[in-house]
Amino acid sequence: MKAFKNDVAPLLKVSNLSVVYENSRNAVNAVHQLSFDITEGETLGIVGESGSGKTQTALSLMGLLPPTANISGEALFSSIDLLTSSEKTLNQLRGESISMVFQDPMSSLNPYLKIGRQMTLILQRHRGINHKDALQAASEMLDAVRIPSARSRLNQFPHEMSGGMRQRIMIATALLCKPKLIICDEPTTALDVTVQAQILSLLRELQLEMGTAILLITHDMGVVASTCDRVIVMREGLEIESGTINQIFYNPDKSYTQDLLAAVPRIDSPKNIKEPFSTRGNHSADNKKNVLLKVDGLKVKFEITSPNIFRPNRFLKAIDGVSLELGNAETLGIVGESGCGKSTLAQSILKLIPENQGRIIFLGRDLASVDKISMRKTRRDMQLIFQDPFACLNPRMTVEEILSEPLQIFSPELNRADQLKQVIKMLLRVGLQESHLQRYPHEFSGGQCQRIGIARALISTPKLIFCDEPVSSLDVSVQAQILDLLMELQTEMGISLIFIAHDLAVVRQISDRVLVMYLGQMMEISPSESLYKNPQHPYTKALISAVPIPDPKLQRKRTHNILTEEIPSPLNPPSGCVFRTRCPRSDSLCESKRPELRLKERAFVACHHA
Repeated sequence: MKAFKNDVAPLLKVSNLSVVYENSRNAVNAVHQLSFDITEGETLGIVGESGSGKTQTALSLMGLLPPTANISGEALFSSIDLLTSSEKTLNQLRGESISMVFQDPMSSLNPYLKIGRQMTLILQRHRGINHKDALQAASEMLDAVRIPSARSRLNQFPHEMSGGMRQRIMIATALLCKPKLIICDEPTTALDVTVQAQILSLLRELQLEMGTAILLITHDMGVVASTCDRVIVMREGLEIESGTINQIFYNPDKSYTQDLLAAVPRIDSPKNIKEPFSTRGNHSADNKKNVLLKVDGLKVKFEITSPNIFRPNRFLKAIDGVSLELGNAETLGIVGESGCGKSTLAQSILKLIPENQGRIIFLGRDLASVDKISMRKTRRDMQLIFQDPFACLNPRMTVEEILSEPLQIFSPELNRADQLKQVIKMLLRVGLQESHLQRYPHEFSGGQCQRIGIARALISTPKLIFCDEPVSSLDVSVQAQILDLLMELQTEMGISLIFIAHDLAVVRQISDRVLVMYLGQMMEISPSESLYKNPQHPYTKALISAVPIPDPKLQRKRTHNILTEEIPSPLNPPSGCVFRTRCPRSDSLCESKRPELRLKERAFVACHHA
């Protein structure tokens, strides 16, 4: 951690910043009387839940707020007040002295322009250099952010690259003119933990090299612990607390900060096992009497039509030989990077997409022999909780209508009064009120909408629920509430869960066993605590190493096994072991032979060298 002298003049000094939105009924204080400063080479973190004013603060400094926002206060950057400067002055500063890395690179990069064109425009605007020299500088900056074949990337469009590559291009673009300050607004929220580790490591290296100050906006306390020197905690537009990284993490004054830290799941802490979990009996799939679901040799592939009549169509192997068993009242976590096949596996088991090979046996019945009508009845026992609660709830239906619909399908014998009783009972069970029945989804928060989604999945009393990233878009405090709710309902109703997530710390808190997937294949499956304490597969070790821990001292002492290579295309996976192109232990055997799952201690591992 860097030490900063109090007598050093700040690069940016913000005093009494307020952002107010007025409408016909009232005024909304998005930011209220916020003051802070940041010096050269320092990383200042601003943390808080959704709606705390973090992004509004960043956008006000960049002059990107809408005309409806009333801004007051002062933000001095090298004696220039950013809040009162003209558009011409701001245009001169933006990109040259101050840059911003946005949360979603795909919505920030122009989809119609090649990468080279977007980057050279900035250099030509601020540096006045010719196109050839600008291309060379852009290529060198792409090299600096570890993008392979940098020169060729300049001729590609944003959609031709992965999320991690696009985020690195955003960072490269922000650094082109070597600005004094970079504002990073949730730069790693939508990324896999491995890509997140790459981006954070890259930002630290570039900061040391260029002496750039970083204003980091995030809700991830693990990211804050690994990158920041000082922290500001915000809530509802107000500064709750501020201090050095050690003060905030080890000696917070305010109860809100304490609660925020307590809600963060830690990958280095064992799951909080409640008493009912220890009395459920044997969770192992070896107990054949308790097997609810069995998947044997499942394969799913999609045909990619070739635009050239002389070139044959290709096949993308989304799931390639997955076998698993799930016991009654057991939770199986499924983890892996984006594109590994987690969601496809769930959809194929639910028969929402057809499998090409393999068997799916649910409640002792082979689903391959089930017709559409019978499968519809079977889905009463197999329900799904989606990632985005707003996208999966019908905006034109009230809560009562949303929860009554499954009962009308699966329990048509119930009259309207009985349906209403069940709806109210389930609504109360998930922590909502009877008064919410006639409200619409847009009138609820994200956490409340997710509770409605859980209630809809549970109201048909299923035996198995698939949870597809159910908490990834929620604040940590709401996330903790939803996880506790799922575990309580599982204990109360005896349901089994398949919990899909890219956050390994969350998976540890809820899962009995964990399946690690990569490019559609099983890398490792193990009891949860065994996997986290003693991972066997190199890929599992890399995933766990990449997860930040919300403990500054511990986080900065850790040895990180960062995967720097890109994930191969699933259309052309490597021969032999699909992970070998990123594995430090790869050899000729890995190249020639696909490893089979074999028992190593308590885990089944697909690795020649485990």
